[in-house]
Amino acid sequence: MLCFAFLFKHNFLLSLFAIPVCSFYNYLINKVLFTITRFKIPLRLSDFDFELPSELIAQVPPASRNASRLMVVDRQTETVSHHSFNDLPGFLRNSPLMVLNNVKVTPAKFYGFVEKSGREVDVLLTSPVINGTCRALLKGLSKLRAGDVLNFPPGSLKATFLSREGSYAVLKFIESDDLSAELSRLGRMPLPPYIKRGKDDSPALNLLDRERYQTVFAENEGAVAAPTAGLHFTPELLEKLSQNQIDTAYVTLRVGPGTFQSIRTEEITEHIMEKEAFEISTENLGKIRTAKDRQQAILAVGSTSLRTLESINLKDMPQKGGICGRTGIFIYPGHVFKNTDLLLTNFHLPKSTLFLLTCAFGGTRLIKGAYEEAVKMKYRFFSYGDAMMIL
Repeated sequence: MLCFAFLFKHNFLLSLFAIPVCSFYNYLINKVLFTITRFKIPLRLSDFDFELPSELIAQVPPASRNASRLMVVDRQTETVSHHSFNDLPGFLRNSPLMVLNNVKVTPAKFYGFVEKSGREVDVLLTSPVINGTCRALLKGLSKLRAGDVLNFPPGSLKATFLSREGSYAVLKFIESDDLSAELSRLGRMPLPPYIKRGKDDSPALNLLDRERYQTVFAENEGAVAAPTAGLHFTPELLEKLSQNQIDTAYVTLRVGPGTFQSIRTEEITEHIMEKEAFEISTENLGKIRTAKDRQQAILAVGSTSLRTLESINLKDMPQKGGICGRTGIFIYPGHVFKNTDLLLTNFHLPKSTLFLLTCAFGGTRLIKGAYEEAVKMKYRFFSYGDAMMIL
């Protein structure tokens, strides 16, 4: 009764006449979810757990980018169907605007050892190297002392540990003839921890990761994780979508190490996301604004594109120019989506921020059911896995 009293109090009945009939159901659900969030009805992390056999966690990409499977979840009919990723164009009716994240993953993972003790270390650079200095995540950080030198074979690449900033290390690389080229040569792709990689991986596997843990439209450097929903696209599929009158817009969200961060609180709303930098050019922001003005559907390709779209308020922005900023938006059930109508995403970890985002968009009950079916049908999960389209 509390929910409905709130809806009537806010002129709910009058507002119905301003809503297209086909949108009424989603509008009602969003209103009720907003009420739940407003009155602090607890969202428990344990409610977003599920069993996942380890063999369903994809360790390598499929033979070709578009060889993945595609599960289609229809929110209006509450149905799930199974397809190939190549079938995607058939589900993009009425020419939605497709928004992709064009960030480029930096080969920022390094294996080395502490010169003084010989202890092995693995390092993930989390910021650009400026004048030889950067921040990094480093296992065994508490054992390091200022001045310790880290060696990264093969070659002469070395870094000095300067200090600790929270959970990060500040490193100063010892200048070489071409530090940038050396970093690029020795760095490996920073794959998520559930994809098993190590310092003794074969050169062929490292080359495969360099190619396939990067979208074909990657352009702007600065991510430590790929926008994985975009990994399924080939140049040929993008061209086919263009021929089918599907326009594209690009955003850049520089995915940071927070993307791997677990939720450590049972009360979901207490979790705080690390902020990440984003930018949208004048041209691409204009496309998004035009789509909204024309009531054209907007398809977010991946959670990073969706989080970027939901971080901006088009009504309060100048009509000209692009935008850049930082976002720590955390999307969980109860979020009212303002700039996203469709979502293409991969299958995510249980109890993760990305699974919560998917439940927020598709509806918790429907998405949980879809994930149960994905496990039964042996879909491949996570970064190198299959895709889900939510209509």
